[in-house]
Amino acid sequence: MSVTILRKSIFYIILSVVALLVMFCIQLFSVLRIYFLEQDQFDNRYREVIIRGVDELESIKPGISFYTAYLGLDNDAYALLGTYNDLDAESLLLPFRQVSFNKIHRRLIKEQGLEQVISKLLEKEGIFTEFKTHYKISELDFF
Repeated sequence: MSVTILRKSIFYIILSVVALLVMFCIQLFSVLRIYFLEQDQFDNRYREVIIRGVDELESIKPGISFYTAYLGLDNDAYALLGTYNDLDAESLLLPFRQVSFNKIHRRLIKEQGLEQVISKLLEKEGIFTEFKTHYKISELDFF
């Protein structure tokens, strides 16, 4: 008799563990499904905002883009390279580098005015955030 009760207890314990595993899998599936739906909704909303924002930036001032800072710096680099090639004395190299860094810094500060335009566009869309632009310089060579 006690062996039968023990077998029934083990059967119910195993059945309970299987039920818990099935319940866990269902919960995991539900949570992941909701997460991916929310992520898609978020991505779609901000994708639309970005596309409208870029179009509006283009309509405000044609030719403005995130690429303008790069193009401006590239033009500055060619102008500075011409000046560098004309230098005779090694003692002029340090002042040349200081002038070059100042010119690059002024260009980047000038191009950061774009962040105010983007912040206004985001506010217009009902997105309130502290938007800041930063430039990442991955390569800067001085010969």
